[in-house]
Amino acid sequence: MQHNKNLYAPRFWLIWIGLFILKCLVLLPYPLLIRIGKFIGRILLSSAPRWRKTARTNIRHCFPEYSADRQKELLLHNFEAVGISILESALAMWGKDTNLKGLLHVKGEAYLLEAIKQQKPIILLGVHFTTTEIIGRLISTHHSLAVMYHQTKNPVVGKFREEHLKKHYKQAIPRSKMREMIRCLENMIPVWYSPDVDPGSKQGIFAPFFGLPACTVSTVPRLAARTNAIVIPTAYYRRDDEQGYDLIFYPPLEKFPSSNLEEDVGKINQIIEEAIRKKPEQYMWQYKRFKTPLPGTTDIYAKD
Repeated sequence: MQHNKNLYAPRFWLIWIGLFILKCLVLLPYPLLIRIGKFIGRILLSSAPRWRKTARTNIRHCFPEYSADRQKELLLHNFEAVGISILESALAMWGKDTNLKGLLHVKGEAYLLEAIKQQKPIILLGVHFTTTEIIGRLISTHHSLAVMYHQTKNPVVGKFREEHLKKHYKQAIPRSKMREMIRCLENMIPVWYSPDVDPGSKQGIFAPFFGLPACTVSTVPRLAARTNAIVIPTAYYRRDDEQGYDLIFYPPLEKFPSSNLEEDVGKINQIIEEAIRKKPEQYMWQYKRFKTPLPGTTDIYAKD
């Protein structure tokens, strides 16, 4: 009870005001939300130096073939996508199903339906796109699934986000509770999981990602081996015509996992990279994907 009282402490008042404004903005027409989001993104580009530096470094190293002007343009569009994602997150939390209807355009859903029909555990292989929050809400209106999520440090934002996740998903699992993920798979609840994170050298395996060694979690092949789960890659993009989102289910991975864990992790990274290259501006480049350097190499973020 004391914790709830602390949420209303003066230091959180600006957060409450911001959330109230976001809840009001959700009432606006969807195309207008997109335009406002782009404007917010441009503000972030100039006012969030750490995000800007990280994203710029990631883009420069992942797209060395791009000219300086093209990299700069990608950075701008990426921050616009991040700005849009803030309003999309609000839409995911407070938007009504009737207002969200028609925004989702699904391709390849037969792969998921066939896997469900087989009554086998299912892992939906996700990517940390800026569209993740809204896509999750839209998927939840069609299918019952569990989702892994990273707990937010801010307690006020975390309160609303966790309430939203628990309301719209069959189960919301903090990333620290992997046993719950196993339990969901054993109970035939599809789990949506994005493995494009850096867990640190003690837990990760280095595998190529955009031509760079990236410390990567091995969760997907390990869980697939333990539960005999079907792994279905997914991708989800904001439409250029501002008419909603494309959700794509790809064919389940064949002969996966193999007997070689390193190759399996590399395959996952390759699938994620291919999905990102189709709409690179919609990826979360603000995350330090290469924060753990390969032994003997330098930290790319320290150099820039």
